[in-house]
Amino acid sequence: MDEIIYQVINWLSQEHPGRRGTTIYRFEYFVYAVVALAGAVSTRLYIAQRKAFKVRMAQALLLKTLMATSFTEEDGHTVKYVARLCREGAAYRVCVSRQVELGSTQVCSEGLGSLDEVEGYLKRQTCFVLADFGRQV
Repeated sequence: MDEIIYQVINWLSQEHPGRRGTTIYRFEYFVYAVVALAGAVSTRLYIAQRKAFKVRMAQALLLKTLMATSFTEEDGHTVKYVARLCREGAAYRVCVSRQVELGSTQVCSEGLGSLDEVEGYLKRQTCFVLADFGRQV
């Protein structure tokens, strides 16, 4: 057993010429491979979680309208943003109202065909992201 461990350590500690005259050991290649593999696995897990989240979100939107609230301060006044995400037929609609002490304004999106479009609209046009509505799912 000791001889196997010695051979593995010897193999991992062998030097190879690298770029610009540096030396790279085999164990560094091993570390790079482990990091790359871990990154690939975590990326696949993240993609699977996002897909499952969007499926849950689509199912929830069939049953009810989802709401999200955000508070900010502008010019010494508290501003409340309330967003409403609902499904109307085959499209999704986002309505955001801005409430200040003096009054309120409301902006609604056109019909958006998918949750990816909703997510893009939220990131471009509002202070919300799709995950803000996920607390109710």
